[in-house]
Amino acid sequence: KVGGETYEAWGAAKTGGGYETPQNGTHTNYLQIMNPPVLETFSTKAGYNEEDKLKKMKFKTAVTMNRRSYVGNVKMTNSGDKETVHSDRIYKSEPNMPDIYTENGYVDVAINDGESITALASFGDILLQFKERTMYLINCTQEIEYLEDTAKFRGVWGQGAVCEIDEGIAWVNKFGLFLFDGKSIVPLIDNKIDPENWSSTIGSKPLIGYVPLDRSIVIVGDGDNASKGYTYSVRSGGFTFIEDNTIFLVASRFILFLCFAALFAII
Repeated sequence: KVGGETYEAWGAAKTGGGYETPQNGTHTNYLQIMNPPVLETFSTKAGYNEEDKLKKMKFKTAVTMNRRSYVGNVKMTNSGDKETVHSDRIYKSEPNMPDIYTENGYVDVAINDGESITALASFGDILLQFKERTMYLINCTQEIEYLEDTAKFRGVWGQGAVCEIDEGIAWVNKFGLFLFDGKSIVPLIDNKIDPENWSSTIGSKPLIGYVPLDRSIVIVGDGDNASKGYTYSVRSGGFTFIEDNTIFLVASRFILFLCFAALFAII
């Protein structure tokens, strides 16, 4: 009903496809609808549905890679204020929105194994998921992440046992010092330090740090072994045992890291 008392049927649009209203006296269309309709909604613009957005996300470990943040061992609150704990699940943020998480935005490649996530790290397109006893390598090169490898007895107690070096990701536990170089997991104490001596020296919750200028990794024992530890030279591949006053001099090279790691130990 365009400017009159009678109803007129819409017809096919003369240009652009779709349908258009009849013309007025000046041959101007009042309205044109494209086929299919071209509409922009919140979900098409943002990339997620608002009702799927989580209200709160608390986590014990996190890492940023590929324009997303990945968080592990989480306590989430959904849009209905329901709280849920997932100690062995990783959630990932929306692309370029590191603080936006949705209910279905999680990575379930290694769950229900009786272990909780203790630390996360990344190197290249690989996400390293650490649990108490096991470490998982997760490939993040595609939209859907997938499990690339599983390493038994390579887990850690917490984030303070993991650090980034120029050649990859290094971590420490009672079974040794390990390095992921982007291709494989390299055990660094093999044929160099007796495993029993290693375990008795560093204890169950050792700390690790990296000194870039020296290209050395520093390992300090846990609370019961805080006066003992090792340094590992990335250049030579050799270990040096340190104790008492020496360890405080070495530790001062990465004191900021130790404070950060101690914070995780307290939490």
